[in-house]
Amino acid sequence: YPNGSRFDAVEMRDGWRLRTFEWPIEGQAAGSILFQGGRGDIIEKYLEVFQHWHELGWNITAFDWRGQGGSGRLAADPHVGHCTDFGVWIDDLAEFAADWTKRSAGPHVIMGHSMGGHLVLRALAEKHISPDAAVLIAPIAIATAHSIGLDPKPFLVAVTFAASTSFATPVGYQTNTMVYNAGGYRFSDFLRVGIPLNVLFFVLSVALIPRI
Repeated sequence: YPNGSRFDAVEMRDGWRLRTFEWPIEGQAAGSILFQGGRGDIIEKYLEVFQHWHELGWNITAFDWRGQGGSGRLAADPHVGHCTDFGVWIDDLAEFAADWTKRSAGPHVIMGHSMGGHLVLRALAEKHISPDAAVLIAPIAIATAHSIGLDPKPFLVAVTFAASTSFATPVGYQTNTMVYNAGGYRFSDFLRVGIPLNVLFFVLSVALIPRI
């Protein structure tokens, strides 16, 4: 493991322990990066890229998502990845990021790879986190664009829209679920309003995203 780095564990609001990684800069840092990996990933997968950023002067922090890597399991079978609600990961990120922001040097940059990118984007959209900057990495979209010889930028914008336009069901987005019972809504209410919105965004996306 890199010299000067350390692995530890932090206890979350419900007592669950997340495995963490810290690699601080000695002296004045350029800033701090909180990196979030993809589905089934572990911290060690990214040590080489962490070293690159660290050599550029950045403090590096990461944690294994609840239920994978060194952060326990959410299913009885330890070989099975499982989560009933993405909201628990959003809550973990929000809680961890709030503490990380207080104790680390700015500017604060949160990076998310693959599923981590989706969760960072959701946390931003739902205003659970407010870093100085965010970097979202969508390897499947980029690889697809490169494989057919196209600019990956429209593909990334399409991924961003897809992650932010879950209008048609009360369980497609966390805020939908929050107002579902409180507002006395029915499932059909979301279908009636959400499907036209989805169609509108689909038409606008197909028309406008390729022009980026």
